[in-house]
Amino acid sequence: MASVLTRINEGTGEAKQAAHPFLWGIHRPMEDELTLTELEVRGAIPQALRGRYLRTGPNPVAADSASYHWFTGDGMVHGLAIRDGKALWYRNRWIGSRSNAAARGTAPAPGPRHGSSDTVNTNVVDLGGRAFAVVEGGSYPVELSETLDEQRYDNFGGSLVGSFTAHPHRDPLNGEHHGICYEGRCPNEIRHVVLDATGSVVREAPIAVEHGPMIHDCAITARYVVILDLPVTFSLAAHLSGQPLPFAWNPAHRARVGLMPRDGDQHAIIWCDVDPAYVFHVANAFDLPDGRVVLDVCAYPTMFAGAPGGPDATSRGLERWTLDPAARTTTIRTIDGAPQEFPRMNERRFGQAYRYAYVVATQSDRRFQSASRLYKHDLVEGGREVHDFGAGHHPGEFVFVPAHENAGEDEGWLIGFVIDGPSDTTEPGDPRRAQVRERSGRHDTPAAPHSAGLSRQLDQRRRRTMNTIVTTMKDSIEMNRQTGSRIGLIAIEAGINFGLPLLIYDRVAPQSGDVVALMASSLPPLIWSLVEFARRRRVDALSILVLASIALSLLAMLGAGPSAFSSCARTSSRH
Repeated sequence: MASVLTRINEGTGEAKQAAHPFLWGIHRPMEDELTLTELEVRGAIPQALRGRYLRTGPNPVAADSASYHWFTGDGMVHGLAIRDGKALWYRNRWIGSRSNAAARGTAPAPGPRHGSSDTVNTNVVDLGGRAFAVVEGGSYPVELSETLDEQRYDNFGGSLVGSFTAHPHRDPLNGEHHGICYEGRCPNEIRHVVLDATGSVVREAPIAVEHGPMIHDCAITARYVVILDLPVTFSLAAHLSGQPLPFAWNPAHRARVGLMPRDGDQHAIIWCDVDPAYVFHVANAFDLPDGRVVLDVCAYPTMFAGAPGGPDATSRGLERWTLDPAARTTTIRTIDGAPQEFPRMNERRFGQAYRYAYVVATQSDRRFQSASRLYKHDLVEGGREVHDFGAGHHPGEFVFVPAHENAGEDEGWLIGFVIDGPSDTTEPGDPRRAQVRERSGRHDTPAAPHSAGLSRQLDQRRRRTMNTIVTTMKDSIEMNRQTGSRIGLIAIEAGINFGLPLLIYDRVAPQSGDVVALMASSLPPLIWSLVEFARRRRVDALSILVLASIALSLLAMLGAGPSAFSSCARTSSRH
């Protein structure tokens, strides 16, 4: 993305890009925290839009390109405040983890910690009326103030025992949030966590699994919690080699989708086999009258099967998985085979039958980079409508905001950030510029845009300040042409570096690998401690295995076999 002049000025642009694709181009980390106010608006922001649009993603302070994994970078949250047709401010703030604070010489955010790492970099969600940055597989969430300047780690008032999830899903019918949570150091167990409408944990129930699966998302229906137990699992080899995200494709792991009754436990789960694949994100799920369950996902043939550093497979598109609890099978139908990710819908329909999904086109070269297009899928009548932002523009995840309380499913606005690639090759522009283009739509009710993750930053040497844009499109596609819907499209275009919203995990390596657990499916904390001690001091893999073997032998001599131990503290189970 950088211009020839920029590459000359920076000296090593091509080398950086070759060294790590997730530290260059639209993924290049920002170096400053900015506060930009009274942004210029080109066009008109609908008066009904009032609130903040928030995103977060990985933005490492100092990454080693030889070992960096995109999912482990320091978290940074970005926000844009909108009110009365004005773009009031843009702010970006690092999440104050201990490691980030130490690197920057600042004080870490207060609050309780969980696990070995407190990096939080994946999503921003509204839980009980409060904004939280969240991550899976490790740290507690971080509560964010209105201006993003105050942060606090929070285990929901002490009600959360274990780790949390990057994708808690709200049931619009009762206000509950459901999530499937895992921890790398607990390879034999995941947890179903439920928060009530006030943001307190009311259920934290264990579910037995094998191999330590990475479960990024889940779904709910009126009857079930849908669990994606797919073949990306903890990798001992990756852990021992020092990879910061020790998960890999595991063809020996049974691919299955679980249907757990909403009021049931792990013993009531109906596991439906599915052909091996991996899913980061779910669009929606719902029950069919005949008892089957529909699950719409963006799927991949494999994931983390190649070189480390980030996602390494091309999306095989938007798919409909139909689960048959009677036969315990899954039928897969391709809705659209074009590579795409970050499916969203009108969340007032989550867990229920729905018609429209809005998805970002991705490139097919495995860089996990968005293309220039946004898709709207009609899942009832069929067909796809397309908006193309133009060459060199990279949209992130778009969020649907209903136009008013009684708005139809497709009546409202889509809001998202778009990286303006062409401006990335030019001289710095006015940092207080915001652009708004408008497309037809109803604007008569307040809305509070509030979404998941963006991360991308300015290069201080070039002062590539952002061109933030809120856009409601008047031109291009007619997304409502055939359906008679009322939909606006608001794109916040930014010349800031872009870290896509999903999958940013905790720095899992320090807590993701009990050696014996992966050898014998249950492992003593003593061995875990020895492995961690040796790994942190760069002891070679053979020596680590020798230490682990010695420890296991000592335990055996004392008459305590592996099965007598548990690798993770038993979490509370609330039913």
